[in-house]
Amino acid sequence: MPGKLILQYLARIKNLISAGKWTLIPRKKNLDSLSNNGLTIQDVKNELLSLSLSDYQNGPVPDYSYSGDVWIFERHINGTAYYIKLKIDVTKDGVEILKCLSFHEEEM
Repeated sequence: MPGKLILQYLARIKNLISAGKWTLIPRKKNLDSLSNNGLTIQDVKNELLSLSLSDYQNGPVPDYSYSGDVWIFERHINGTAYYIKLKIDVTKDGVEILKCLSFHEEEM
């Protein structure tokens, strides 16, 4: 994947986050991971805003559950690798929103 495309995607998601147009999907795995590691939603937001080219793992790849594509990142927080899966979706009102589908410890 060319770095330019990844950087464009990162700029796009950071704009959505800064505009308050993002959500962490409250899956048990995500919430347990935050709770077990003393992280907050604000910490998730800060980590997403800090994503860089070096955190990129894969994407865009098809979202097999729904339409559209997902992007995968890995970020190290306090010595722990976190798996981060992101998707830009469009609401029924036509507004773009970033969905953080996964934010949990990397599975070995």
